[in-house]
Amino acid sequence: MYTSDKIRVGDKVLVFHPEYVSGKVGVVRGSESKSINTAKERWIIQVESENRDNILVSLNPEEFHKLSHTIK
Repeated sequence: MYTSDKIRVGDKVLVFHPEYVSGKVGVVRGSESKSINTAKERWIIQVESENRDNILVSLNPEEFHKLSHTIK
């Protein structure tokens, strides 16, 4: 689900895919692509985990939903 709000490093997001992290909250850690077309851009998301494992996933904007603006 892509929203019109610009995605920024530090934004909290709800992850839809892949299945093993679906429904979890994560934080945008960076952009994987420098593409001008935002719809094709991929983002590195650090998924919050109960057991403190560091889970990083690379997602298209359609695979997550922005929950809040940048965390400082």
